[in-house]
Amino acid sequence: MQAWGVLEQRVGNLSTARRLFKSSLNVNSQSYVTWMTWAAMEEEQGNSVRAEEIRNLYFQQVTVIYYKKFFMTGTSIISDQFFEN
Repeated sequence: MQAWGVLEQRVGNLSTARRLFKSSLNVNSQSYVTWMTWAAMEEEQGNSVRAEEIRNLYFQQVTVIYYKKFFMTGTSIISDQFFEN
């Protein structure tokens, strides 16, 4: 859906693009590409405040997910990622 949103953006259907980005995030709320593509579209349209809000929403929800994972598992996320590589 994110790619479809980009196509709609390119032909000027911004409201459709926004709906598709939102739908894509309903499927995968952690999609960095979708969040940042949506933010870039808003930036290109002169909506810098909205773009910053979208970026902040992404970082807030990612922080909450990692925070919950850390406290639910009792392990350090950083060390888990370090040892997996």
